[in-house]
Amino acid sequence: PTSESFAGEFNIVKWVESNLPENVLQVLDPELRQLMTSNESQTIQLHDCLITIIGSVGLSCTTESPGGRIGIREALRRLKSSQEILLKQQVPNGKTKS
Repeated sequence: PTSESFAGEFNIVKWVESNLPENVLQVLDPELRQLMTSNESQTIQLHDCLITIIGSVGLSCTTESPGGRIGIREALRRLKSSQEILLKQQVPNGKTKS
């Protein structure tokens, strides 16, 4: 990142960590955030899924110590698990289950 707010020891990983889980929407691309908030019925499910993906996968792949990072197979397993949970909440017409 080129922002002046990422100075010294503060980096993008620490910024993401500081925004989880309460402010997970702040770490999203603005277009994705707009798409997500345009469908109120899905916001809660997507919010929980994003916390899992960003926290459990993204941050686990970017820890400072390479030995502390999860492997690609574990990352894929976690992503597939999140996908399955999200897809189970969908009904055929594209709306979420209540």
